[in-house]
Amino acid sequence: MLAGQSILVLPTQYLSFGDSLGWRGSVQRRAEYLAGLDDEIAFALGERGLSRKWTFANAITRVARNNAMMVADPHALSAESLREPVTLDETLKEPLGSQIRSLLALVSGRFVLLPVELKTQSAHGTGVAVLKVMLIDARLARVKWIGEVRSEPLREFSPAIAASVASRLADLIAP
Repeated sequence: MLAGQSILVLPTQYLSFGDSLGWRGSVQRRAEYLAGLDDEIAFALGERGLSRKWTFANAITRVARNNAMMVADPHALSAESLREPVTLDETLKEPLGSQIRSLLALVSGRFVLLPVELKTQSAHGTGVAVLKVMLIDARLARVKWIGEVRSEPLREFSPAIAASVASRLADLIAP
């Protein structure tokens, strides 16, 4: 269903650590790490043939910089409320709904895939990263799908976490 649509994939908004493994210290620059995750998502989805119709985070960032007076920074949306439990068909709070609509106006499409937060968790000496993702109907400013994608379990923090999460997200969208 989604593979045939024009979709805007926004940048991942938040990174948080809820682990006892000390992974927090492995990420010195959050913005760079999240940009790397966004690149992995674009790569994984692009490998599935979605790059023709989908617009990924790096492209929307460039377009937004060129239109900075008209749109919000796509890396700093007012998405804090989406970190909490959200229900399907819930209307986005403002100003997030307007921010997303203005970004989508720069490209074609109706739907936005928003990676809300990558959060680490640990148990029994291994950790995983869980990416909370939402599909949003930008015209209606409503949440249409909510998913959580888990990385492979790892004993140490590594770049493989971002690649694992991105690959599993691509598996959900275009198996």
